[in-house]
Amino acid sequence: MRFLVCADYSEAEYRRFYRTGLKQNYVGVRRMLLAVWIIALLLFVLTLVSALKNPDPMRMPVNLMFMLVMLVYPVWMASSTRKRTWLSYESSVGHPQLCFDEDGIRRDSGERHAYDDVTGVFHSGDAWFVTLKNSRGYLFTERGFTEGDPAAFGAWIAEKTGMEMKEIK
Repeated sequence: MRFLVCADYSEAEYRRFYRTGLKQNYVGVRRMLLAVWIIALLLFVLTLVSALKNPDPMRMPVNLMFMLVMLVYPVWMASSTRKRTWLSYESSVGHPQLCFDEDGIRRDSGERHAYDDVTGVFHSGDAWFVTLKNSRGYLFTERGFTEGDPAAFGAWIAEKTGMEMKEIK
């Protein structure tokens, strides 16, 4: 059996899998974001206490602006990190043609991966994400299948990799 897939996906589909990857695989990134939130919250509280203790009308606008920045910065940082990752993924991986067959995964560029290199298989709605040992992965949707039945892909890839497919909501 063989599956030919054109890796077409939208930024929204990438964003869903990016969030899932952060939740399931990238503990270090999650810890860094949590640390930024804690520091921002601490600075916010200290600024608020200082503003309430010394209600200087000249310092109030500066304090309010600083508190606003401390609340918005972690959200902006997380969003810009996701956007940079999306652009990096787009430029390095793009929308390749993939072939999943008995020998492994083959990309249109000639790059090959054995099924032992697969570290995760994720499925959500009509989208698939296959992660590899070298911190790479391929995202594709069921509409990208040009050969093979998308409904049979999950069971087939689970058998080839020896891994359970993870369903993402």
